Amino acid sequence: MPHRHEQTFEVDQYLCNDLETVTASRYPDIIKAKEILMYYGAKGALMSGSGPTVFGLFSDSDKARKAQHIISRENNKWELFCADMLI
Repeated sequence: MPHRHEQTFEVDQYLCNDLETVTASRYPDIIKAKEILMYYGAKGALMSGSGPTVFGLFSDSDKARKAQHIISRENNKWELFCADMLI
């Protein structure tokens, strides 16, 4: 079996949204959501498009589901979903 070379992906080098700064200044929940996702193990978090969606990238689905469970319990005004990344 051929040896697989594992590549690393530096999340913080690729997550960028120029609209986030403007939108987050009016809607501080965007920053709060990002901070919470990072606190619970996301490798990176970003506002999607022009908002209001914020996503976090986790190293594995178990960590993502655990974060979803905890955050949902602590903040019932947000809807949280887990999704697998397609590559």
